[in-house]
Amino acid sequence: MIPAPLPPDAAALHARELEVILDAVPAMIFYKDREGRFVRVNREFTRLVGVPPEARLGRTDAEAGIPGAERFRADDLRVMTTGEPIRQTEEQIQTAHGPRWLLTDKVPHRDETGRIIGVIGFAVDITERKRADAERDDLMLLIERSPDFIGTADMEGRVTFLNQGGRQMIGLGADEDVSGLHFTDYVPEEWRAFFRDTVNATVLKKGVWEGEMQLRHLRTGALIDVSRTSFCIRDAAGEPKFFATVTRDITERKKLEQQFLRAQRMESIGTLAGGIAHDLNNVLSPILLSLELLKMKLPDPDSQELIEIIATSARAGADMVRQVLSFARGVEGGRLEVQVRHIVQDIERLANETFLKHIAVRTIVPHDLWTVMGDATQLHQVLLNLCVNARDAMPDGGTLTLSAENIVLDAQYAGLNVEAKPGPYVFLQVEDSGTGMSPELMEKIFDPFFTTKEVGKGTGLGLSTSLAIVRSHGGFIRVYSEPGKGATFKVYLPAQTESSPAAAAEQAAEMPRGHGELILVVDDESAVREVTQLTLEAFGYRVLTAADGVEAVAIYARRGEEIALVLTDMMMPVMDGPSTILVLRKMNPAVRIIGASGLTANGHVVQADSLGVRHFLPKPFTAETLLKALKKVLSAEA
Repeated sequence: MIPAPLPPDAAALHARELEVILDAVPAMIFYKDREGRFVRVNREFTRLVGVPPEARLGRTDAEAGIPGAERFRADDLRVMTTGEPIRQTEEQIQTAHGPRWLLTDKVPHRDETGRIIGVIGFAVDITERKRADAERDDLMLLIERSPDFIGTADMEGRVTFLNQGGRQMIGLGADEDVSGLHFTDYVPEEWRAFFRDTVNATVLKKGVWEGEMQLRHLRTGALIDVSRTSFCIRDAAGEPKFFATVTRDITERKKLEQQFLRAQRMESIGTLAGGIAHDLNNVLSPILLSLELLKMKLPDPDSQELIEIIATSARAGADMVRQVLSFARGVEGGRLEVQVRHIVQDIERLANETFLKHIAVRTIVPHDLWTVMGDATQLHQVLLNLCVNARDAMPDGGTLTLSAENIVLDAQYAGLNVEAKPGPYVFLQVEDSGTGMSPELMEKIFDPFFTTKEVGKGTGLGLSTSLAIVRSHGGFIRVYSEPGKGATFKVYLPAQTESSPAAAAEQAAEMPRGHGELILVVDDESAVREVTQLTLEAFGYRVLTAADGVEAVAIYARRGEEIALVLTDMMMPVMDGPSTILVLRKMNPAVRIIGASGLTANGHVVQADSLGVRHFLPKPFTAETLLKALKKVLSAEA
């Protein structure tokens, strides 16, 4: 039903009231006729556009010189032709206040008969909202790209959001739904009660909890040391809405702390042992001196036999005291230039003559091995102790490998090892294929008097003394082992070279450089990835990194044509090195691959070798070793 026309006075009053209302609306409102000419605009339109109404009324967008006039006219014609409104169109226009974003609705304007006579437009300035959305998007991008675990959970502990860093930390896929995940799924059993009763209670009471704890990798079950900050987000009324957390993986930092604390512990034990050994010497000395007098005073056979037993025990005690003093004080006496190659050759000869024949002894020593300043006898003792332990770890036979090489440790490597300093080293390695050790056992092997051997077959001082000797020479020892996969002891001794600082710089300059080749580095240790990336980029390579095989395969699927070489660790969670190599080989049989492993005798390396990977780097490796390996592989024909 069409309403009756208003009387002239009433119609004028109605028009004025309508104009007042339209001017009061905080949105742009405009009428256009069928030709696109402006018929009416409200005050907000005039304020935002900055043009008085008379400059608009009776003119089209094109006649008024408005940018985008053709698009606006096309929208108007569409509304008038179809009779259907255009809703919620976001568009940017140039105004008196600069570029502004508008959210526009256009509807057909009809007369009393229902005929479409033009277009009515409504536009809201959403520039601030767009800016806030952009800032939010930037923040979300920052959160997503953060390597830290950033997540939220409801008040029942159900996860509502988890960034990519958090997913990677606990082994969750990039696209896996977190709606069914509860925080207890990745918190170890022994931490759950503490987390529930202490952490959450502290957060609700004080607003925040900070501390160190552990998380559990969902796929491998491995424990991750983390630094965690949990806090509570509340609504306007102060009621708790949800929990939020920022968690950082500090596993590498904890390893460095353990190295440092172990060094401190050994130093303290050494000080104590030195004092005890000194007192024991004072006790044993009069006993040994008195035995000769007793032999003279008690010449009968029974007494002589008893005295000899006492003498044997006293001498054994004196030998043990000397070992304790070696452990406590390191090497005492002068230092001479020593060629370690001769010591290795002597140990090889001794092992071949005295070890059982079912143990094969191999040596790999270059002729140009650097010299070290030290005591040849005590360095001989270090290698002999390590070889004897290797022999005992192979009761059913195996292979003992002694190797030596010249290496230069760089600042990146030194930054990951408390005892290391940049510079030239003679690197000695004693590797066996024996029973191996668990991580718990490796934590104790250098403690004095700790032994796994039967009573009477070991004092537990061999490794602790070896460590003290190496440290007194300015070096350090690293060990790598797995149960059933042998053990590798790596000894680093500062080398004597002719290199001056200028020569060292010249040598660094002569190290092989890349020419922009793209290298994919795959390693689950973030510190290794970062140091390797920095080193390669400093020498002219481009680098992509992946934390496991799954991520590496995804990257290779996208950018395989660009990637010149893949450097992958052999032991990783989610997808290990051999599995990664197998998939990469199927994607590209010609892909160049270098494997990295701390133990060249383990099954993973053998498996990778069967897949055609012929190049391996022993961990930890220096920049020079890495760059030379890359040069060699990239220069070879695929």
